[in-house]
Amino acid sequence: MNTVEDSLVEQEKAVSHLDKMLGKYIRWVAAILLVSFSFLELENAPIDKITAAFDENSFTKLGLFLLFAAWATGATDDTRIQSTAYTRDPKAGKIGIQEVLGILLFLPVFTGLFLLHEYLFWFQLALLVFVCVNMWTYSVAVMDRASSIIEASKEHSLKTKDYKAYLKLYCAVEYLTGNWQRKRFIALFLLALIQVIIAAWLKFFGLPEAVAQIGFKGVSGLILASYLPSVLFVVYVLTSEIWIRIYRYKIFSDFETIDVVAEHFRMTKQRNVTLPEIDTTNLFRRQVSPNRNYRGGRD
Repeated sequence: MNTVEDSLVEQEKAVSHLDKMLGKYIRWVAAILLVSFSFLELENAPIDKITAAFDENSFTKLGLFLLFAAWATGATDDTRIQSTAYTRDPKAGKIGIQEVLGILLFLPVFTGLFLLHEYLFWFQLALLVFVCVNMWTYSVAVMDRASSIIEASKEHSLKTKDYKAYLKLYCAVEYLTGNWQRKRFIALFLLALIQVIIAAWLKFFGLPEAVAQIGFKGVSGLILASYLPSVLFVVYVLTSEIWIRIYRYKIFSDFETIDVVAEHFRMTKQRNVTLPEIDTTNLFRRQVSPNRNYRGGRD
């Protein structure tokens, strides 16, 4: 290797090192700013007035409103994503027993969340059931039904050499089954489980006397603890919806980029180059996503 090539390799390594170093520093600075800002705001916040104006049920109602609103808009976005990427359906739009069962399971779970919002422990337990049902319907009912559509769409795009359609399908499958989905479901399950544990402890055991006597800005520890599960529910909803919203922006951005490229350039397959694989493996059996855009972290 000559001097020029050595220099280029070193520059490439330097850029990679700079990227990792800056990413680490940015995460540390963001964490410090978040903790500092939160401390300053809590220090000056009128906690006693907040607890007097809003009971813990108010936070639960806020979380439910955000959850139902986000679910409606999110389901619409996911339908758009799949309708953009899919071009063929061997089952002619028909749904099977698993899909019907998934829909029937969602109805009582959603109803349970609405009816039980005033009963803290049972509401949190219903939320945990909701997460489990959501994981099952997504990984089994949704992906099993989609696999035949994806395979048929893939075969059609290859047969017609429509590489624009192939790339959109590839990105859509990576969005649907990428590692970020698995990590999000696991995080939401753990958050829901923590809420159930806290709500159960408060319901059946209460707080130790020493903890109950600890106050903050004129508010007793017992009152503050009663807000914890409801506040965590709002955190759960925000975590869930912000996380998935980020990846919806990614997939729509990918679609737009593919459209721009196809409009201005001729898209052909290079000789002896394998197309990126479209992997329909079930969500929880899949390995690391080959597309870094949908890994959801530094795997």
